[in-house]
Order: sequence, then C-alpha cells, then structure tokens
Amino acid sequence: MFLDEVQNIRGWEKFVSRLQSKVKFVISGSNAALMNSEYATALTGRHIPMRIFPLSFSEYIFTKGINQPDMFVTESRAKIRALLNDFINFGGFPEASLKKDSYLLKAYFDSILFRDVIPRTNIQNSAGMEALSRYLVSNPGKPFFFRKLIPVTNVKHEDTVKSYVDILEKAYMFTLIPRFNFSIKKQMANLKKIYPADTSFTRFSGSLFSEERGRLLETIVCNELKRKNFDIFYWKNERGKEVDFVLCEGLKPIALIQVCERIEDEKMMKRETEPLLVAAEELKVSDLILLTDITPNFRAPAGISVKSFIEWLVE
Repeated sequence: MFLDEVQNIRGWEKFVSRLQSKVKFVISGSNAALMNSEYATALTGRHIPMRIFPLSFSEYIFTKGINQPDMFVTESRAKIRALLNDFINFGGFPEASLKKDSYLLKAYFDSILFRDVIPRTNIQNSAGMEALSRYLVSNPGKPFFFRKLIPVTNVKHEDTVKSYVDILEKAYMFTLIPRFNFSIKKQMANLKKIYPADTSFTRFSGSLFSEERGRLLETIVCNELKRKNFDIFYWKNERGKEVDFVLCEGLKPIALIQVCERIEDEKMMKRETEPLLVAAEELKVSDLILLTDITPNFRAPAGISVKSFIEWLVE
C-alpha cells in the first residue's frame, strides 16, 4: 500500500502499525514531519527512512537524453557544459528545474517554509524565521556564529537562533557543515557553514549581490556528498588556510576536496592547493581532490588529483 502525504492524517501511524505485519507500506511525504521521533517510536524496528534528494547532475542530464556522456567529443562536451550552467542556475527540482520555471521554484521555497516548517513547529516569529531562511540561502558556504544571526531573526537569545536553524535543517532545507576537529566538544564550539538543499533556493529566494558561481558550485558538491552518504566537514587552521570539504567515516578523515571555479595561473593554483597539502599532513589523508570548472593546463602539486566538476559529477 502506497500512502502519499499521509502526515496530514491524524493517527496514520497507528493504522500502519496495526496492518504492517500483513501489508508492506511505502509512505512518502514532502516534509520532515514523516521523520518525527514520535512516528519512529510508533513503528519501532519496522521502518526504514529514506531521503529523496532533488535530481543529481547525472540524473538531470539523463532526462535530457544523455545516458553515457562522452567528454572527448567536442559537441557532447559543449552540450554538457551548457546543461551544467542550467543546473547551477535552476537546480534539480524535476518539474520546475527542467522547465526553467522561476515562478514555481520561488513557490517551492515559500511552500516548504510557510506550509511545512512554520505551521508544524508552531513558530510565532514567522517574519524572523523567513528573514533567517533568506539570509542563509543568500550566503551559501559562509561561516557563521549563531549569535551574529540574532539581529537577522529579531530574537533575544542565541538558543532561539540555534533552534530555528535546527528546524530548517531537519526540514531538509539546509545542510550544516561543522569545522573538523578530532574533539567533538571543539567541533560544537567552532563556526559552522551552511548550504541550501538546492541551488535554486539561492538563485530565486535569496539575494545574491554578485555572480557567486563558486559558492553555487560548492553547494552542488555538498549536496552530492550528502547524497552519497558521507560525513562531511570543512577544515581550517589557525593561519586561516581552509579546505572546503573533509570526507569522513565517523571521525576518520578519508579524503579532502577543494572547490575552485577556475584556476587562472600558477599563483592561484598554489593558493588553492597549499591548504590541501597542509590539511593532508595534519589529518593523515592521501586522497586529495581539486575540483574546478575548467581544468588548467599546468600541473598541480604531486598527490593532488585535479578534476573538472562535470567529470566528478558524472563519475
């Protein structure tokens, strides 16, 4: 039995609990209410939660008729690059993104916020929650302190801001990325980064004052890593050197990824790769990847694999 948007029916979990010994249920919904611990308690040991993401880039180009992309054919490469630009701008929500429907993409964000998040969490300060959401989608990948967001949300306490961000994350609107540290306590105290669940949120529901293509590419990489079920962090040392993504199994770092829109000269190559080498030595990681929009003609330092975004996204 398939039940869609069943969270709108009071007591649905009791109905499922009574029948699931005889009937296999597939239950779907458009918000995080279905992951509520109350339902998990009612269905203890008898449910497997599964998050459905917007389209990945591989899925996106598949809908455009490209099954096995050949980057060595000029025409194919040009078409895929054009599709990457569309994917960056319109994201991966199937109907709206494929039709490039900016009105519908705006409506998705508003619908999640005003129909799912605010009513279901009984937030009284809806204007503050909206202001926070739009601020966060406008600043993907930028570190923040919770207390610095107090003026944005017009609340009195840092804990309230934390609860708002937690609600948005549980509703799958954002992914929160901690700064890596082997100490859990220090991880909790450090600045966080946050990325929207889809680039269309930033494009159509935020306020970008510049092209910010690099941060949109970071957003795509973040969501691809979450799709692949990695534990992800960012890394930064006391001298300010920073790596965009640390991939971990638990608290064991296994790979480092640096994202840079384009490498224009050897000076820029050094600036982007030096943090990778420093972090690799500190974290004892050998799998180092530099992702860039256009692969440069000059070599990266030994041990660093340079890949184009398209190459990495369609692997």
